[in-house]
Amino acid sequence: MLKISVAVTTFNGEQNLPELLNSLKNQIRKPDEIIFVDDASADGTADIIEEFIKENELSSWKLIRNKENLGNAMNFRKALSNSSGDVIFLCTQNDIWYEDKIESISSLMAGNENIIAVNCAHEMIDTEGKGMASDRLGETGSGLSRLSKTDLSALFNTNSFPCGTLAVRKEIADKYIRLSKCELKAAFELECIAAAMNGLYFYDAPLIRTRVCEGVSEKDPVKSAEFQLEAAKAILNSTGNDKFCSLCESRLSALKERSFFRILLLQLKRESRKLFPLSVRFSDICYTLKSDKKPTDN
Repeated sequence: MLKISVAVTTFNGEQNLPELLNSLKNQIRKPDEIIFVDDASADGTADIIEEFIKENELSSWKLIRNKENLGNAMNFRKALSNSSGDVIFLCTQNDIWYEDKIESISSLMAGNENIIAVNCAHEMIDTEGKGMASDRLGETGSGLSRLSKTDLSALFNTNSFPCGTLAVRKEIADKYIRLSKCELKAAFELECIAAAMNGLYFYDAPLIRTRVCEGVSEKDPVKSAEFQLEAAKAILNSTGNDKFCSLCESRLSALKERSFFRILLLQLKRESRKLFPLSVRFSDICYTLKSDKKPTDN
């Protein structure tokens, strides 16, 4: 049986902790360890976790308090570094796990060695716990028919998964710990590594509710290209594969120059068509043809 760890990061999240802690405690398949790393919270977050562990005599739960704030990515790296399981589930203070989350995902990974990392479907909720629309909301149920592979193109060009939907094998976590520069969100970088190694999957069954966090939906092709280049650099650091860096660097340079000719030449490459879907390629062409000039006043 696979050893299961849950790596939880917290920071000033005392308001949402009770639901998270109870959902972890009530898992059907109990994890072998849960590692909490609190990033120097100024509120009572760490105290609440410590009290919950003591009251429920949870000997396999461990709390680490940072003396100084490390930031999200570095904090997750610390949580992963202290996790010893064969499979590590990522978790944040905004999550509420369905009771069969660990059971369902660990069973999938035990039965399929090709799964390096896997995301599950989820339900987005607002700050009051009310459901919101989600493009990653699956249907209740289980079975291998709900399992599909996520390639790099899909990962690069769609909305990202919430961190708490991800579970990874320890060897990928160890690779991330050794090689990451922590310039991207930990979950996304782990997904990039797994996808580049042809081992990222999606399980289309909702196993988590997570509160929506403030974020920016980036529509500017240049900003999107800059982000994708950082992701490609993370893949290069972790896998040695520089093919994606070359493509992303070429795309970013052409977009910055607004060079229609260079974008067109790039899109003639098979690798580019595989990585960037038609909608993105069409948007790039439109961007290079669009004039920055403002209409003059008469």
